[in-house]
Amino acid sequence: MPHRSLSSAFVLLAACSAGSETSPLAPIDAGTPATDSGSVVLDAGSAPRDAAAPSVDATGGGRVLLNEVCPSPDYIEITNVGTAAVDISGWLLADSENGPGTPAKFAEALTVPAGTVLSPGAYLYVQADLPDAASSCLDGGARFCFAASFGISGSKGEEIYLLRSDRSVVDQTGFAANAVGATQSWSRLPDGTGTFAVGAQTPAAPNAR
Repeated sequence: MPHRSLSSAFVLLAACSAGSETSPLAPIDAGTPATDSGSVVLDAGSAPRDAAAPSVDATGGGRVLLNEVCPSPDYIEITNVGTAAVDISGWLLADSENGPGTPAKFAEALTVPAGTVLSPGAYLYVQADLPDAASSCLDGGARFCFAASFGISGSKGEEIYLLRSDRSVVDQTGFAANAVGATQSWSRLPDGTGTFAVGAQTPAAPNAR
C-alpha cells in the first residue's frame, strides 16, 4: 500500500452526534485492515494521523453513508455511523451523468486514496468543483479535505453516488432542480440517521435544519 501525502489529498474530521439508526441501508463490511505505516486514520474530532496498524473491524460493524450535499458552495460530507472503523480505500464518489435519477458519471469521480480509514463518528469532507487538490478547501476553518473535480448543480438538480471500488453502490441521494436554496444544503435529518431533506449548511459538523 503506497504512502499517502496530505499535500495532495486532505481530510477534515469531526465528531458525529449520537442518534438511533433509522436509515434502511444495510451495514457496510469494514473490509481489509490497512496495516502499512502510510495509512491515514480518520478519527472523530481529530486531525489525520499515521498509524502502523489502524483498528479496523474486518467482521463488520462499520456503516458509511452520505450525510450532506451542498450545491453552493459545492461540498459533500460522508460519515461513519457504525461501531467499527471502515477502510474506504479505493471507494468512489461521483455525481450523475445528467441530473437526478441518472447513472453515476465515472469520468470525473473521486477515488479515495489508499490507506484511508474512517473511524466511528468521523466525518469525511469533500470540496467539489475544485480541480486543484492543493487549494484551500473550506474558507475560515477547515485545513484538511479531499478535493473533487466535479461540480454539484443546484439549478439542474443532482444525484450523488458513494460506491465501492467494484462500483457497487454504498449510498446515493438526489434532489430536484432548485430544491436547495443558496444558503441551504441537502442533509440527513437527524444528523447521520435520518432521511434527506433541506437543511442548513453545516460542513463537517452535525446537520441541522
